[in-house]
Amino acid sequence: MKSIIIFLLLIHVSCFAQEKTQLDRKYLTALVYLKTNKEIKDKIIKFQKHWTKDKRKEIKTDGNFNLSKYIVYLPIPTIGQSDIKLLENNYFDPIELKEIDKLIPINNSKFYLFYSKPIDNYLVAELLLITSENEMDALSNKQGPAMNILFVFDEDDIVENAYISQSYYN
Repeated sequence: MKSIIIFLLLIHVSCFAQEKTQLDRKYLTALVYLKTNKEIKDKIIKFQKHWTKDKRKEIKTDGNFNLSKYIVYLPIPTIGQSDIKLLENNYFDPIELKEIDKLIPINNSKFYLFYSKPIDNYLVAELLLITSENEMDALSNKQGPAMNILFVFDEDDIVENAYISQSYYN
């Protein structure tokens, strides 16, 4: 009887662990969209070049970026689209998802892409220039330019549209 209880407990813990670490497919779909959509990639390169013009020898501006392993609260960007009806997303503490590191190889880019939690068929992302070595420190004290991206998904979790705005943290 004791072994049956232990077996059931192990199955429950295993199922719970899988639920906690499974990535929402919206993260991967958004990443593929950023890497393959020429218009968006050009906007990322232009953003990178604009904010690193004095440091081009030190910082590459080829459209590459790193994915942060932290899912963080990001406010919904103002995009001026009347057809986007979003409720305010609720604040949450950063969540570390180590699995996200496996989506693209880490490179020497100083630009990091942060995701928030998906809200219905929307996902907010933010591209930041991080000069410190610690992502969490950079999140706690955001400074500098940011590219805010609002992804809109269809019912199959395919990106229907992406809206971009820029901001600057003082």
